[in-house]
Amino acid sequence: MHSPPNNMISLEVRLQERLLRLGLPLLKLWTTGEAKLEGSCTLIEETLVRSEIFLAALRAEVNAGNLRRGTALELFPHIWVIALNPPKPGRPVPRLDREPPIFIVPALTRGVSQCPQLAAIAREQKLDYAGLRAMAGSAALMESAEIARLATMLDYAYRDAQDVDRRNREIHAVSHQLLESYEEISLLYKFSTRMSVNRPPEEFLGDACLELRQVLGFQWLGIVLSVEQSRLGNLAGFSFLDGRFPGTKSDMTNLGRTLLHQQRGAAGPELLSHDELETIDCIAGRARQVLTISLSRGSEQVGVLMAGDKSNGGPISTTDATLCSSLAGTLSIFLENVMLYEDSQAMFLGVLHSLTASIDAKDSYTHGHSERVALLSRRLAEAMGLEPAICERIYLAGLVHDVGKIGVPESVLTKPASLTADEFAQIKLHPEIGARILQDIPQMRDLIPGVMHHHERWDGRGYPAGLRGAEIPLFGRIIGLADSFDAMSSDRSYRAGMNLHEVLDEIERCRNQQFDPELATIFVRMDFTEYERMLDDHHARSVRRLSA
Repeated sequence: MHSPPNNMISLEVRLQERLLRLGLPLLKLWTTGEAKLEGSCTLIEETLVRSEIFLAALRAEVNAGNLRRGTALELFPHIWVIALNPPKPGRPVPRLDREPPIFIVPALTRGVSQCPQLAAIAREQKLDYAGLRAMAGSAALMESAEIARLATMLDYAYRDAQDVDRRNREIHAVSHQLLESYEEISLLYKFSTRMSVNRPPEEFLGDACLELRQVLGFQWLGIVLSVEQSRLGNLAGFSFLDGRFPGTKSDMTNLGRTLLHQQRGAAGPELLSHDELETIDCIAGRARQVLTISLSRGSEQVGVLMAGDKSNGGPISTTDATLCSSLAGTLSIFLENVMLYEDSQAMFLGVLHSLTASIDAKDSYTHGHSERVALLSRRLAEAMGLEPAICERIYLAGLVHDVGKIGVPESVLTKPASLTADEFAQIKLHPEIGARILQDIPQMRDLIPGVMHHHERWDGRGYPAGLRGAEIPLFGRIIGLADSFDAMSSDRSYRAGMNLHEVLDEIERCRNQQFDPELATIFVRMDFTEYERMLDDHHARSVRRLSA
């Protein structure tokens, strides 16, 4: 944030420039008795205004309130003073260390050589009286009749300088407000353009802390999200910090949770003073001010934004609070979008799980198959180093990879004996049926390659398209490997499942034939603890179902 310049100095400089062009001196007078002469002046003028006799008489007139704006005062015969900004009657002369001085223009008129005070001034200044009179008589001085016009002209000049100064102050104030508004709008625009649920929320919130702290010059700025807000998903309870918090990250998180508890129902920014902070253990004695703003949507409080102490040592201003409040509103909207996205994702996944469970339930031996294939597919994608978003899409493709079996007769799916050629032909249709089911759902079209081609083989002997090697889409290669692994590991009506080592050996044997060799190498090195737990759960449910 920027501050306007010292406008009183600019007024003084402007005034000096105008008097210099007129060939007039400027005398600045303070209540301390100090006086300073600047600008253009004759030798006689300089001698007079530096005299204590002259200054004492001038201070007496000021204190008596005899100086009037736009009017010349004859201090001694033919020695005049014109005050540009005389103090109001009864008001003390300004102090040197607090206020600007009184501006006075001294002026001499013809006949000053006859002024009776010249003799005393000559003695005070240790000058030759005759020489001082001769110097006064030879100076090009104005007539006494012109002094009134000079006073009027200087008053107009001073008023004009004041008007220019006032307008400059207004311009500076407007510029300052525009700058603050620009910084606020720029920051809010930057956040609004980045506010996408497709972007990792942790990245957005971290950037928010960084940008706002740098713009406003806080020593630190943090966000703590409510651990009780389950709709935030993985963000619940998270904290974000930028800058140097006077303590540990854990202290900052504890401060946020304390404020979350205290601010229930609070609206608007709250500035905590040093005394208030002394009552909070995790920050007592380590901060002068902390600005806090609740992040909420409606009656739901989802977090708190905190900012502590300005880096320049100054106080936290109302401008700081306003900008933080604006950003807090943007962050609250973002968090609400995150919660809505989590809600929609939960509902979407719930529907998919129900759909796949209904398909798997057609055959008790394949119950839970889609869940396990989805898990293995995601784990393989993660082991390959794919991006989290891609891993999640592969997981979804694994869930729905057998959705096409809904179009295969149940008598064929559950047949305990070997399938006839016609029956196997019906089974082989399920990838294409699944692709047709998904093609009308825009949000799931990227999953179709995994559904369509999870039965292709690396050697080209798979179905439905007989693709070979890298022609097979990556989603299809990953899901196909996970699908085969689970099929070999699971019990069937016509055989018992193989143990883990037997299945992994079979995958090794079939690399370069059925499976992508690189994927097979990565797959056999994976940890299958979670998969085996899911398989054990399936066995336990099957036993309970049979004994019921």
